[in-house]
Amino acid sequence: MSNEMVLQKTNNIAIHIYIFFCSVLMSLFATSNPFSLINVGDSSVYVYIAKVIINGGMPYRDTFDHKGPLIYLIDALGLMLDEKTGIWIVELFSIYITFLFVFKMAHLLQCNEFLSCFIITLGIFILLIYFQGGNLTEEYACAFIAISLYYFLLFFYTGIVEIHQIIINGASFAAVCMLRPNMIALWIVMCMGIVFVCMKDNRKIVILQWVKWFVTGILAIMMPILIWLVANGAFDAFIDDYIIFNMMYSSDSEMASFENVIGAIKFFIFDCGHVLLVGIPFLFYFCIKQNKLEDWLCLGVVLLSVIMSCISGRKSAHYGMIFYPLIVYVMARVFSRFVSFQNKSAMVKCIKVSIIPVCILFTIFFVFMPWLSFLNKEIEEDKQIATLVQSVTSKEDRISVCGNNNTIYLLSNRESASKYSYQFPIANINSNVWKEYFDDIKKLTAKVIIVLPGTYETYPYKQIATVLKDSYILIGHVGKTEVYLLK
Repeated sequence: MSNEMVLQKTNNIAIHIYIFFCSVLMSLFATSNPFSLINVGDSSVYVYIAKVIINGGMPYRDTFDHKGPLIYLIDALGLMLDEKTGIWIVELFSIYITFLFVFKMAHLLQCNEFLSCFIITLGIFILLIYFQGGNLTEEYACAFIAISLYYFLLFFYTGIVEIHQIIINGASFAAVCMLRPNMIALWIVMCMGIVFVCMKDNRKIVILQWVKWFVTGILAIMMPILIWLVANGAFDAFIDDYIIFNMMYSSDSEMASFENVIGAIKFFIFDCGHVLLVGIPFLFYFCIKQNKLEDWLCLGVVLLSVIMSCISGRKSAHYGMIFYPLIVYVMARVFSRFVSFQNKSAMVKCIKVSIIPVCILFTIFFVFMPWLSFLNKEIEEDKQIATLVQSVTSKEDRISVCGNNNTIYLLSNRESASKYSYQFPIANINSNVWKEYFDDIKKLTAKVIIVLPGTYETYPYKQIATVLKDSYILIGHVGKTEVYLLK
């Protein structure tokens, strides 16, 4: 083996080590990291449902949520790997894949290896704008989007069709559909681009190849999941919760009003870190200046992604995580066009060596440590509630949390007495949730009922006061949260 080959191999190993290191650093901002080992918000719902699956239950059939089944299966896989750190390991792998493919994409766009690594470093700060604790559908979708965006660009740059790349593209599309369907803008726009290119170049046979192998990839992911749902009697509930409810969620007359949709679009472009506010004009500049199809397609993906993310009228920063691979595309175009690190002066060499470690140290000491401290303070009351619940129940007993806080189920290691482990905001979308939840509570299968602050201000919850008065006793307050025990 020649010295040049050895040097290249060593260089490749060093790059993978650096990407892995950045992935570890990014994963520390996940609430599932080994220093916190907790899950809050939407993540706590996914982990709770994953535990239901491991205990023999099924999503949709036994416990409600309106995300795709793949997120629960991913978390179940993590719990099977290791109950404490398994989900963090899965997140770490997902982030590594994301960073690996954005590195490959930046390199494809003529960024040298240093610039590609620097883009990954900047990516940590960009992702932090949207991350919100991680273990979210957008985090895993980001990996699939990064993979597909790279393979789409590879096709447009080289014109070469590789069967395995098309299958992976189809599988990635299916995976995102099984996470949350309004994140598929990339495949809609890029597939239209492929049809346009192939028709223009009179390569209709390539379109047929794409369709055949793309569908193969879709079936490879979707069929096992759908068969699993059908075999376990959860398919009808899946249709109700994932398809029908999400249609109601996206068309809710109050939240999905025109004013709220416009407000959500403004939020992502002007308020959420200003990343898109900077990125879109640069991308538009390249479209006008160089008129490359790939730039126009990526601009179309960004704009369609913004619309699809905002269609429900909700302003959730983590929705923006799916923009990350496209933001990297813009950065790579800018850096490869305007930035050159080929100068051999000692000053430039010094900057090249020092700039990345400085960014990393800044992240560790000025961002991660305060975040970890804040996180542990945030759930202090939840820990106290869980301790109280454990002191008056056994593992076989069921509880119910009135409101929305699945972290309590996880910390206390207790399952919900109702199909609806949380009721807000889903009951505002479908009023039948209130009726079904109260019917479950009236069965008195909940050994403990936890009433979160502000619960009684929500009108339908007032009905629960009668059940609490007749069948439960108040055993304690934690902050403003009330804990009731079955008489």
